[in-house]
Amino acid sequence: MQEPSQRSKEEQKMIYRYLGNTGLKVSVIGFGNWLTGHDPKALEEQTKIIQYCWEQGVNFFDTAEIYGFG
Repeated sequence: MQEPSQRSKEEQKMIYRYLGNTGLKVSVIGFGNWLTGHDPKALEEQTKIIQYCWEQGVNFFDTAEIYGFG
């Protein structure tokens, strides 16, 4: 899997911003999903969704447990 930052300018669609003063550049769109990995029956579908997000340039994945509460 190619890092989003290694894609050509033409391929890059995502906008990135610095996360506070950490020096980390993160996508303006994040993927929040605590349930990823918690349901073995859905693993294949979850993998496809994460792969798609990564390919679109998302590099900010939030897996906080709060998402399990809706």
